[in-house]
Amino acid sequence: MSQEEIFQILGKAALKSVANISEWKEVILYIERQEKSIGFKSSYISVDDQEIRVDTEADYFTSKAVKNLYDLTSKHPMKHKNWNKAKFIVDLENQFHIEYIWDQDWENEINSFS
Repeated sequence: MSQEEIFQILGKAALKSVANISEWKEVILYIERQEKSIGFKSSYISVDDQEIRVDTEADYFTSKAVKNLYDLTSKHPMKHKNWNKAKFIVDLENQFHIEYIWDQDWENEINSFS
């Protein structure tokens, strides 16, 4: 799966979350990634700059895309080589950007359960 295909899948999942919302500025797909688990949350930024949580429309293919994205980014010497969270943000013109995040506190919390 190419990086372009991955981003198309993530973009579709994000946009499905606001399919019934008439006015928004950005939609955000929050990704939480562990070795054997991937979770999603979604919200959008309203025209008055409020962040509002919405149901996430993600499926197996969205999770597979995240796994492929992690595999892709971990094989190259990039500044976001190791990440356990990400924010995939899409604007009204279908332009997107992604922020890769390493959350050590969350990682410690998850590891404390095992």
